[in-house]
Amino acid sequence: PGLSAIAAPLAGSSRAKFGRFLAFDSVGALTWISAYVLAGYVFSDQLEDALGYAIRMGSSFVVVVVSLFIAWILWKYFERRRFMKSVNVARISAEGRDTSGHTLKVTPGSPLSVDLYLVGGSASVEGFAKQAGKPVAGAMIVLVPKHPEANRELFRRDQSDLDGSFTLQNVVPGTYIVTAIADGWDLDWSKPGVISNYAKNGQTIVVPAHAEHTVKVPQAVEVQPK
Repeated sequence: PGLSAIAAPLAGSSRAKFGRFLAFDSVGALTWISAYVLAGYVFSDQLEDALGYAIRMGSSFVVVVVSLFIAWILWKYFERRRFMKSVNVARISAEGRDTSGHTLKVTPGSPLSVDLYLVGGSASVEGFAKQAGKPVAGAMIVLVPKHPEANRELFRRDQSDLDGSFTLQNVVPGTYIVTAIADGWDLDWSKPGVISNYAKNGQTIVVPAHAEHTVKVPQAVEVQPK
């Protein structure tokens, strides 16, 4: 169930020949129909009993069936939402060429083949901000993603606590640079030209795929002046 919705697009994207696709599709449809016909033949007596029971229930049976159908629809909806939240686009490859970030420019009228590489999970990144070996409170902590100009949605920010600690939540798997800036809250940190001056003195960390835990920054992040 559900494969019929993607079978045709997959066949088209793989450039399957029409005759070959029609042959396999016909075999699949015949197998599907035969399975239901066989099940009806084997359980024909039980089906008659079930039908008689449904008639005796009357409107209550309709209510039960509709409720089960609605419950199934809601379950599929929440399962889809849970799946979509559990994966993120790691990179995009168009016609065999990787693009930077999640932006893809398409020329009107040109054929295009796109591959999406997904990663699952998210993690928290924890560490400490220090200056000259001492904890710094109130520093702006910025998590800078690879290709920041095309991945602005992957930026994360936090403010260091009194002991210099910080926690960056919901970090998508990938490679990042952690940087700390004193009194940097008025900086336009999402602009690559601005944050790159600070990122080159930050620490590189890797959040592994399917991470569901906390990733520790191995060393204290040095707080840089604005």
